[in-house]
Amino acid sequence: MVIFSVIIHNENIVEDVMHVVLKNKYAKTVQLDREVKNYYDKNNELDIEQTTKLSFITKALLYKEIETVLFEKFGEENLIVYAVPVGQMNEKYTSELRNYIKAI
Repeated sequence: MVIFSVIIHNENIVEDVMHVVLKNKYAKTVQLDREVKNYYDKNNELDIEQTTKLSFITKALLYKEIETVLFEKFGEENLIVYAVPVGQMNEKYTSELRNYIKAI
């Protein structure tokens, strides 16, 4: 399992991204954080971008499929995607996720 994160630059597509993830059974639940600020260097000046972060737990082998679907539908310029491995998770929830999330 991995925690899959999607940084969304365009606020207008947040709910659409969430629906794609849930409709395709890539996740059982999603967490939405609208208070994300990205700080970066722009021509030696600090710049800030307000974004939304969508996170969910999914099967690691689905990473490429999810990335492809999201980029095709919403464009690479609107999203940053990444995943980090889940080292431990309680067995009851792990079982629920394995049975619910899309089969590979």
